[in-house]
Amino acid sequence: MTAFNAWYYSFSPAVAQYEAQTAPARSVAKVVLYPLMGILRLSEAAFVAFGTASEIGALAAGLLAGTLIGLTYLAFPLFCILWPLRRRITTKGKVRVVKTTLCIMALLLLGFVTSELLAQSTLMMLSSAGLVLTALIVGSLMPALLAAGLKRTG
Repeated sequence: MTAFNAWYYSFSPAVAQYEAQTAPARSVAKVVLYPLMGILRLSEAAFVAFGTASEIGALAAGLLAGTLIGLTYLAFPLFCILWPLRRRITTKGKVRVVKTTLCIMALLLLGFVTSELLAQSTLMMLSSAGLVLTALIVGSLMPALLAAGLKRTG
């Protein structure tokens, strides 16, 4: 959170000031931010569902948020990039991407479990952040690859 806050607050005051002074910017901000608010509410519900297991609840909330943010905000732009390249993207290449992503996720999950068992907060921060970022990739890349691979009929 420290790194995120430093990054976020490095530009957000200027953006907020511009948005406050410009009606079209406010409209765009609403359209962009409303889905994010829904995603964060769903993530909060996932956290609450785990009750006293706060680390697991936080991880579940982060995985859900990462996946949905990737799907909502990044899948379509990534699809637009992949669509022109669809003939160059082989099934073997897609399988390699999926396997690599799943291996990374498994290693990070192992790191998370290990950090929980050994009470290693630094490892937990790194592994949980990695898992959330990997979920963001899964939420954006997997649907984009799938959609780019669809054949046009008709």
